[in-house]
Amino acid sequence: MNRKEKLILKELIKRKDGLVSPADFINGIAQQDRRAVENLVAMGYVEEVPQDRIGHRGTYSLNFYRATEKALVEFSYYKKFLFNLKTQTGLLIGIFSILTSIFIALYVPYYQKNIQQKAAVQSLYKEILTNQDIFISNSNNKRNLIQNDSVENLPELFIASNIDDETRKILQEKFGLIQYRWLLYYLQQTKLLNDEIDMMNSYLIIQDKNGTMSSGYLNSKNSYINTTNSLEKGDGVKFNYVEDTECLYYFFEQTFRYLNIDHRGRATCEDESVFRLVYNFGYIEVDTPSWLLSQIKKIINTKKLEMEDVVTP
Repeated sequence: MNRKEKLILKELIKRKDGLVSPADFINGIAQQDRRAVENLVAMGYVEEVPQDRIGHRGTYSLNFYRATEKALVEFSYYKKFLFNLKTQTGLLIGIFSILTSIFIALYVPYYQKNIQQKAAVQSLYKEILTNQDIFISNSNNKRNLIQNDSVENLPELFIASNIDDETRKILQEKFGLIQYRWLLYYLQQTKLLNDEIDMMNSYLIIQDKNGTMSSGYLNSKNSYINTTNSLEKGDGVKFNYVEDTECLYYFFEQTFRYLNIDHRGRATCEDESVFRLVYNFGYIEVDTPSWLLSQIKKIINTKKLEMEDVVTP
């Protein structure tokens, strides 16, 4: 719509008598610019309304003119926006549907994957907590096992962790290589304990003709006892299953803030556990989480002579 057409339309809107005759509109308001009038009609700003008139030769029809709803909102941005919103609802719904479909196609798989990863980390965290309790219970029952070879005294099996590749990748990235190796060592020792308990279960029912326990059972029993001894507190221990396991789930709580913390409260990581980690597995500063770095540096300074050969520069 050009400038002259806008002026004509404004004058038409000002008229209070509703329908305007062709003479008043074309000859008066439009100043005989019939082309401008036709353009306004074609663009939907003006509509023609047939009106019956009585003449000398009878009744005839004459087109009068009036501004449309589109014209009435043309000069108000707010009203124009509402009008376009009302008249183009179908188009807007179509656009919204397309955008919604794109959003669902892109975001939902990411959201589902994120939920699955969080669930896997939460599950591993809970398994570590539970296995610590199982280890304590089995250690308390170890004396009974040594004195009496019966099914009732057999150790309880630990929860076997089955970590998918994506979760392993996340743990290595978040923990750092050395801390991740420490977690793997814990998992390996837990699996070793389970293997030895399974062997004891398998051999317990096998006895020789004199009624004595089979050598297979005795060997697996001794192996289990030696393994638990090596994982209990003492000088030169590579991994303390009770204290260092708590340090492991301290790693989880510091790294993954979305975890549902165990009812016993947040874990701690004692200096002795961190020392065993660094002394036995090494230390890479650039690959260590910031929340652990200051504690490691303090221990290095305190026990420098003991650690100078194992710290990785």
